[in-house]
Amino acid sequence: MKNLIFGASGYLGNHLYNFLSQKEKKVYGTYFRNKKKGLIYFDITKMKINSLKFIDSIDYAVIMSAVNSNVNDTNKNLNKTLKINLNKTKKLLEDCLKYGLTPVYISSDGVFDGKKGNYEENDVLNSLNHYGKIKKKI
Repeated sequence: MKNLIFGASGYLGNHLYNFLSQKEKKVYGTYFRNKKKGLIYFDITKMKINSLKFIDSIDYAVIMSAVNSNVNDTNKNLNKTLKINLNKTKKLLEDCLKYGLTPVYISSDGVFDGKKGNYEENDVLNSLNHYGKIKKKI
């Protein structure tokens, strides 16, 4: 199995990338601003997944999708954030399916209100800010 991690330069993405690499799994990773050795540049706002020459050999695409994870900035620049965090991420998910990749979307706990804790996938979503609401829509 070959895996591709969009956002492998971020905190979670990099840990997942390193974990799979250490397990001797074939894994590719992308970065945007935070260049790291071994990762491939990918700009979700301007590039399509078919620009990655190896895309036809990928089985799973993990999408970290924290293009703009700054909650305050998300609130201030909602239209820009919607365009990138929502629309471009949804397009990336659609393109994964188009190319026969199994997408794995990793979100954040921002989709919950923080009252319960120890959340599970089928818990009720109740976002308190735009960042979490965008994640919920995806």
